[in-house]
Amino acid sequence: MNVVTGDASMIPRPLLRPICKVNDENIYLRHVDDIRTVLLSLLATPHFTLNEGSFLMAYFSNQIKDVYKKGCGEDELVEVANQIDFITRIEVQEEIVQQYRTIATDGSVALALGSVILESAAANKSAHGFRQLAMEVLAGILETEQAAFFEAYDQTQQTLQERAGKQLTQYFGNFCAHYLVHNPLIDADSLLDYVQRLFLTKALIQLLMFCHPEMQAAAKLPDDEMHAEIERISIRIFYLVTRAAHHSKVLTNIQEILERDTEQFALTTLLIRL
Repeated sequence: MNVVTGDASMIPRPLLRPICKVNDENIYLRHVDDIRTVLLSLLATPHFTLNEGSFLMAYFSNQIKDVYKKGCGEDELVEVANQIDFITRIEVQEEIVQQYRTIATDGSVALALGSVILESAAANKSAHGFRQLAMEVLAGILETEQAAFFEAYDQTQQTLQERAGKQLTQYFGNFCAHYLVHNPLIDADSLLDYVQRLFLTKALIQLLMFCHPEMQAAAKLPDDEMHAEIERISIRIFYLVTRAAHHSKVLTNIQEILERDTEQFALTTLLIRL
């Protein structure tokens, strides 16, 4: 997998701007570039982990969800500017991240969330390669107890983070940055909707990756073989999930199911922590 690192300032401005007509009356579209730049900077904050940067994105998006949305006006932008000033202060970021670190994740909640995501993914019939991938993982749930299945997921994720954390962080970090650059914000009703979709996609990739029997086997290999297997398996999973996301309603269906019982910001936080 060819991955590169970089920062938002290196990305040509036309790539940051959706192909659409922006006029003075369309306040929401006029400031898309500025909002995206803030998201990219939060994601890549050097002294925080990828998940911590992701939580900063979610926190900021939740703070402005009622003011920065389709149909907003100049008055709402004053509050948006205030929130941008607030979230870009390092002392504020450190306080928010500290709150994130104290959030306790209920194992049963994570198990239920993961089960819904995987079962919904396997039920998708419009993306054959993706459905085959989901079925390969879902077979493990059917063959063992759910608790044991997700215990293996946690163990695989922990082992690979310890042995190949830099490689995985680069893959997922590049995926998130690519999503922010290439998926138009205007497709979502609010910024929180937009980032939730990103982290749902990332969570689905993680579940399929760390629950997959081939990745669990890779975690037991010597270093060189392990890194090669991670790359091979990751290429397939990233490709199939992103393709399904663009050409089917699998993510929309999963999102609708998950949002029935969980408040949006809380759900987004759970997705980040999976």
